[in-house]
Amino acid sequence: MTMKPLQYGLRTIPFLLAALLSAACAGMSGGAHGYKINSISGVGAGHNSVLIGTHCADDVTMIKVEVVSAQETTVADVYVRAYLYDADKELLKAHDRPPTSPCMFVGDAKPQSMPIMYEAGMPRVFHFPTQGPDDFPWKSIVVVFGDDDKAVASVYPSGNPRDFDFPERALLK
Repeated sequence: MTMKPLQYGLRTIPFLLAALLSAACAGMSGGAHGYKINSISGVGAGHNSVLIGTHCADDVTMIKVEVVSAQETTVADVYVRAYLYDADKELLKAHDRPPTSPCMFVGDAKPQSMPIMYEAGMPRVFHFPTQGPDDFPWKSIVVVFGDDDKAVASVYPSGNPRDFDFPERALLK
């Protein structure tokens, strides 16, 4: 018994590519309309520095957030925010954007800055400090990624974002 090799005509290849791209995009849209928070992890104190108030502070603990947009968009059209809460889910500190000061760096990396564009499917990494001028005892951090119409959120170290009160909660899908 011989098996015939699969034969595809030249017209079939574009359809196969379109199907693969559609599947990849469908996987990307795990978040609301193409926004996704891939991961949130803690970054211990060490060689981290960030502008807190008007002074550069060294050895700051931070969280590292990786986000992905399924569509190309400008930074002006989307946001990445972090909200720190105590054990009673009371808001302690809100970051309306990642810090981008000249002294903002993590480890031996160069100073961090915001990208101009989010390229479709390209992960972007941001860092948020988990302390301020007066160190506060945070318990949970809610990270929100989205635009004025839709958003996704995740809680570090764990939890349900809907259990917290933050301005974008109504935008979660």
